[in-house]
Amino acid sequence: MKRTLNRSLLGYLCATAIVGVIVRVYFHHLHVNATTVALSLLVGILLVASAWGLWTSIYMSVLAALAFNYFFLPPFLTFSVADRQNWAALAAFLASGIIASNLSERLQREVRASNNRRREVERLYDFTQKLLVTDNVIDLLKSIPTHIAETFNLSGAAYYSVATDRVYRSSPSFMDVSAADLRDAAYAFDHVHRPPDVTLVPVRFGMRPRGGDRYRRRESIT
Repeated sequence: MKRTLNRSLLGYLCATAIVGVIVRVYFHHLHVNATTVALSLLVGILLVASAWGLWTSIYMSVLAALAFNYFFLPPFLTFSVADRQNWAALAAFLASGIIASNLSERLQREVRASNNRRREVERLYDFTQKLLVTDNVIDLLKSIPTHIAETFNLSGAAYYSVATDRVYRSSPSFMDVSAADLRDAAYAFDHVHRPPDVTLVPVRFGMRPRGGDRYRRRESIT
């Protein structure tokens, strides 16, 4: 929580600093037109949105709009806006900053979701490859919980087979769930989550139950 707060504070400080640098450069050193200033501020907003997310970039959009009005729209060095066209320009700038921030945040969410799906496919492929190297059915049943725990980075896993009426565990010390609970999970219609990090999942081929799988995430996973 503290780390997240520090990162958010850093994002707001960087957004403020970027606006300050752009205003100082264009107001005191490079005398350019208002369009160039607005585009530079929008680029800064996009950079902040990609690094720190939506709310930080919205804060920067509002701050940049105020600075743009104060330093670069007549009458200068005041928040008053004399010309209606300048009101339109200021409103368009603020709207562009917020819309650009929202689009950047949405793009980042889609990229994260795509990466998560890719990692899940890679894990499933790795899990399948581990199962295919075992020819003996009994050895396969014994190895399933171990492969699940290794592939998906879990602290442990247990599997109940309806066919053999036995429970197979990733390790002898992994006794977080009873055989009765696993049997009940095998005939359930949906997975059951037990706080804080325990999940019971029925395993089915078509409509017929084949087993129940129980796993627990590692304590280091959040």
